[in-house]
Amino acid sequence: MDISSGFIVISVKSRHEDDLEEENLDHNHDSDSSNTLERQKLTNNLKRKAIEDICQRPSKMIHTEVLKEKSENISTEDVTRMRKCIHHARMKVHPKLPKTLEELQESVPSFLEKKNWMYINDKNSNILSLTTEQNLSFMTTYWIIT
Repeated sequence: MDISSGFIVISVKSRHEDDLEEENLDHNHDSDSSNTLERQKLTNNLKRKAIEDICQRPSKMIHTEVLKEKSENISTEDVTRMRKCIHHARMKVHPKLPKTLEELQESVPSFLEKKNWMYINDKNSNILSLTTEQNLSFMTTYWIIT
């Protein structure tokens, strides 16, 4: 590997059908600026934290990371990109929302398998009611029967 004037030349040797081939590959673009690398590092940290803590606001996450990394060359465009990356990372984790009533009613059984739910799914009148036993018992303690 030869590094001269910012360009990298890699010499590759490979065996193909018992013949030894040698080829020079020129990797000839300028190296990324330190600002770009710093922004990429911040963005990767933010994506990881966005998935770990889904309740924290993106603005607070960005502010905390910028202060922690002592980043000084962050533009408003960079902040917008970071916010979009956080949103995109979180959307990959969450299931897609149903777009039609049929999709909603089909997704209910798979959703209910994860917990102990009580539900009514009347497809004729498009009524879907969900609750838990704990929720019902809590509500009945405050009902006043006269």
